[in-house]
Amino acid sequence: MTKSAGLRIRVEPSLHRQFLETCQARKVKASEVVRDFMRLYIENNAGGRQGQLFPEKNNE
Repeated sequence: MTKSAGLRIRVEPSLHRQFLETCQARKVKASEVVRDFMRLYIENNAGGRQGQLFPEKNNE
């Protein structure tokens, strides 16, 4: 898949540092983690339906 679009976001410096450190410790690229999250978010929220990122509480 060709990657030609960019995304720039602002986050707290400590969040950025912790994210990069965690990615490095797991030996994964930060950009791939973000892309994976975006795909999962779309899959779980497309069409306005609630997804597994925020599962409903079972009140049985």
